[in-house]
Amino acid sequence: MKKPSENWKRIRRAALERAQRTAIDPLSPLYDLYLGVCAVYLAGFLHFNFFDYSTEFTWFKACIIICVAVAGALVSVVRVFGTNGSLN
Repeated sequence: MKKPSENWKRIRRAALERAQRTAIDPLSPLYDLYLGVCAVYLAGFLHFNFFDYSTEFTWFKACIIICVAVAGALVSVVRVFGTNGSLN
């Protein structure tokens, strides 16, 4: 098999750099948002499954429940938008 030419290597490198600039770098804040949403969802899941033994309802618990529910919904939404609409 022949080795790739220098011209082919330059074109390939330029294409990869352009993909980095146009697709990966602009989505970086979305990945950060996804990480934050997953962290909130996981923290709420652990809190309510392992650390919440009281039965009283407070405003603080209501806020946590709402935040965890919103985070749970956003996990899938941000995942879909982070992959440009494909679920791979």
